[in-house]
Amino acid sequence: MASLRIHGRVRVWEYDLKGNERRHWVLHNTVTSGGLTLLRDYLIARQAQLAPTPPMYLALGSGLTSQVGRFSTRLPGETFRTEIVAADPNGLSAVYHFFLGTSDNSQQTVAHYGLFAGPATNAANTGILFAVVAEALPFSKDPTSTYAGDWTITLSGSLEA
Repeated sequence: MASLRIHGRVRVWEYDLKGNERRHWVLHNTVTSGGLTLLRDYLIARQAQLAPTPPMYLALGSGLTSQVGRFSTRLPGETFRTEIVAADPNGLSAVYHFFLGTSDNSQQTVAHYGLFAGPATNAANTGILFAVVAEALPFSKDPTSTYAGDWTITLSGSLEA
């Protein structure tokens, strides 16, 4: 019997106004039931135009008290949403790149990240929450910093006897 595993991580870099790295960190995501359903729908689409839209937006949430997990459909306290800058294949991974300028989500708490697909737009609470991350140490987005990130979703498989 074969099994498929989907896992991911988010790497975030903070830079000062001169482009010097202040810090960077890595977080691990949870692929939601909506994300798994989206992958299923992609696999059964008989024509390319019937396939669901892949992740296109990154959202930030300030929901400090809400838990996020596999059955989450919304990002708690969504405060900001931006388009994914680029997406690249890397082996069996898809890498989604994002960027936050100095005024993006300024002075807001960053407690969660969400990757949105399907009928998502730049409006809050639209689309399918594909994967979610809880920030280990929620922080206030500094207006003197820019942030860049890579969200990697990796597929792996194994054969079981």
